Amino acid sequence: MPSPVRNVVCFGDSNTWGYSAEHDARLVWQQRWPGVLSRELGDEWQIIEEGLNGRTTMFEVPEQADRSGLRWLPIALETHMPIDVLVLAVGTNDLFASPTLSARDAVAGVAALVDCARAHEGAPREVVVQIPPPFG
Repeated sequence: MPSPVRNVVCFGDSNTWGYSAEHDARLVWQQRWPGVLSRELGDEWQIIEEGLNGRTTMFEVPEQADRSGLRWLPIALETHMPIDVLVLAVGTNDLFASPTLSARDAVAGVAALVDCARAHEGAPREVVVQIPPPFG
């Protein structure tokens, strides 16, 4: 009997969605990082892409409705149960959502998402936080 497929949900922002600033378009699946992850891990893993341009950890963005990850994470968790690994790839947009938000606010937002995931009825077995590389 073959081993069961394990599910990975990649919950993130435009980097997860696959936005290409160079072309102002979406990259094809094979070029987006969840697609690369899928190719590298192989058939025993199902990679589920839950990216959204402008998504924040838990903050609303006045110019864009419904971007709070904390609002949408429980829906994603329930939609894709059972989840073996949840990859959280958010936080960068928090620094642009409001001039009053800081890096500490982004960290607090990521912590709130981790807590939300762990407390969910269909909690993933593992939660991984993907930290963006230094830029600027």
